[in-house]
Amino acid sequence: MLHTFSLVRLSDREKQALTVEADNYCATTKQTTESKRQALLLKQREIQVTLDRLTDALINGLIGKEAFNERRERLLRDQRNVEDRLNTLEEDGSKIRERVRKFVERSDSAYIQYLHGDSRVRRDLVRTITSNRIVEGKTLDFALDLPFSIIAQHRKARSSDPRGNRTPVTRMKTWCPNH
Repeated sequence: MLHTFSLVRLSDREKQALTVEADNYCATTKQTTESKRQALLLKQREIQVTLDRLTDALINGLIGKEAFNERRERLLRDQRNVEDRLNTLEEDGSKIRERVRKFVERSDSAYIQYLHGDSRVRRDLVRTITSNRIVEGKTLDFALDLPFSIIAQHRKARSSDPRGNRTPVTRMKTWCPNH
């Protein structure tokens, strides 16, 4: 187990590369996020205008109460959906850097925490970093969870990326969610 945790430790160069990648990712997605936000705000205004016109149609007797309620409920559902998407969009952009920071911190401290921690700390660490845990007697079989498995696989590989990339950062790009 200790050997496995030593595989997920990052060098200073790898930590720096991950931080730079996270910053680049946030910068490129910021423009996309802003255009999505503008489109959602426009959709929100359109829904409000449609609700206003629907209310006017009811007042003027152009539609019945039942038709009004059905359309209104549909528009309110759409409005909640747009608001949820706006909230998610704003949260996602701010969480990327935090996820990378937590990952770097966790991968950096996993070995030391396992080496010096008590049984509770070790158990929590195993739960956090591994998946597919199977215990048979005194034997624990497990797989590292993403993105820790990417780092460990990189460490086990003797050759580097044919493009000359010697860090697992490019493989970790697949771990980050696309926006």
